[in-house]
Amino acid sequence: MDVSDTQLNYLYQKASLFVFPSLYEGFGYPLLEAFKAGCPIAASNTSCIPEIGGDAIAYFNPYETGSIYDAMNSVLNDTNARTNYMQKGFERLKLFPIEEQAEKTLKLYNEIATG
Repeated sequence: MDVSDTQLNYLYQKASLFVFPSLYEGFGYPLLEAFKAGCPIAASNTSCIPEIGGDAIAYFNPYETGSIYDAMNSVLNDTNARTNYMQKGFERLKLFPIEEQAEKTLKLYNEIATG
């Protein structure tokens, strides 16, 4: 789907869970977008994802379908866990202001481009 930022935010807000089975991430902006929208997350325990997500994400091994299922199931079927992940997501978001991160990323790209 090709959606605008506003539409994407709406989808995050209405989702019961954002599942992110990424094997490698440079930073993890989708995690911050989900946190901002109050969407609980189940994500890979790889790359930078645990560093960004801290204890605000239900982690799984992306190479094991049972692990993915268990993480998704634990969030979807436990209202307290889902609420807890959402609250912790708002707290984690404070550590990574999206605008500041975007500026840093743009600055890095400009430095690389101008060599």
